[in-house]
Amino acid sequence: MLIYGLPAMPCDYSNRLQAQSVRGGLPKGLVFLSRAVKNTKLKQEAIALLSQIPDAKFLKPIIHQKQAIADTSGQSLTVWDLPGQAASEAAIEYDRLFKAILKQLPEGV
Repeated sequence: MLIYGLPAMPCDYSNRLQAQSVRGGLPKGLVFLSRAVKNTKLKQEAIALLSQIPDAKFLKPIIHQKQAIADTSGQSLTVWDLPGQAASEAAIEYDRLFKAILKQLPEGV
């Protein structure tokens, strides 16, 4: 799996082709829904749209919008460090997402 940004400067196309041949083709794309609001039509529409992206797998774990997540950066903590039910729920959602990502990695990685 590779997160890839477009280069701002010209790059050597043959180097990319060589890397793809060593890796067995293009990297696998993964997408997930973040900051979703529970029980909304927008969430259902986003899921339907993301599920249709060609050449990318939609991961089912969803990160819902919670104040606890927004509070983490200001407090220099993670959702696993914060007290409260909202933080615990967010931690569970992130655990599920990370496990789904790890399942997509090739064997032996």
